[in-house]
Amino acid sequence: MLRDVRQHPQQRRLWLDVKSWLIQHQLMVGGVILAFLLLTLNYIWVMLLVRRRGKQLERNNVVLHQHERALETARQMSVLGEMTSGFAHELNQPLSAIRHYAQGCLIRLRAADEQHPLLPALEQIDQQAQRGADTLRNLRHWVSQAQGNPVLTEAWKAIAIREAIDHVWQLLRMAQQFPTVTLHTEVSAALRVTLPSVLLEQVLANIILNAAQAGATHLWVVAERTENGISIALQDNAGGIDEALLRQAFQPFMTTRKEGMGLGLAICQRLVRYGRGDISIRTQTAPDGLSGTEVTIHFLHENGGRDGDNSSTG
Repeated sequence: MLRDVRQHPQQRRLWLDVKSWLIQHQLMVGGVILAFLLLTLNYIWVMLLVRRRGKQLERNNVVLHQHERALETARQMSVLGEMTSGFAHELNQPLSAIRHYAQGCLIRLRAADEQHPLLPALEQIDQQAQRGADTLRNLRHWVSQAQGNPVLTEAWKAIAIREAIDHVWQLLRMAQQFPTVTLHTEVSAALRVTLPSVLLEQVLANIILNAAQAGATHLWVVAERTENGISIALQDNAGGIDEALLRQAFQPFMTTRKEGMGLGLAICQRLVRYGRGDISIRTQTAPDGLSGTEVTIHFLHENGGRDGDNSSTG
């Protein structure tokens, strides 16, 4: 019985038999161990290669998506540029004709009666036609810059920010069209920024209209000097924008309104960049405690080199 369980005193121990066998076949055992180690190392190496390849594929996929988005943005901007050029070309002639007719009527009426009641209306027609022409010129200059042409700053002039805000408010007839919207401004009357004519008004008009159409009841505008330029912040209390939509806010043809075209903020961004500035948007709590949207525009001092007389806000 002891022999059966290999415990007999005269019987060799099992471990001695194993040891003896290993000594007799040490080359084969060494080969097996070496093969196992090689297979293990090969497995580790393959897994590292697979992991590295996977990360590379992920990076390539991200780059591919970025290129696709860039191409789509370029395509949209190309379409937007063509539309802008077409609008500018088609509208420029009628606006010129309107100005000529208005100026002709002004000359004839002033010659007959300098107090004629139609003179103020004709002067407004002339001024608004000129404003429309300036707006189209800014759009055409932006398209020209996007095509690689240099920015021409010779015709830029110092714009009083407070006056531009008040003029846009009156021009949009906010008191009549949106009587529930109250404007709050913290802008010094002496604060100026050098830009193309009516460019600032174009941008402000789009942002103010967006806030009013979104249901805002209050709009706060704060302008101040920064270390390297002028900052203008417009805050509403219309509830803010979803984070996913914020990332696409400046994409052409992106809109949440059925009647919207999705071009307002896209054009604003391009115009601000043409003016050597930048624009950003975020959801922010308004001074009255309600959630809203804050749009911040920042123009550098270098946008004409003539902002040195800007004073701080009051």
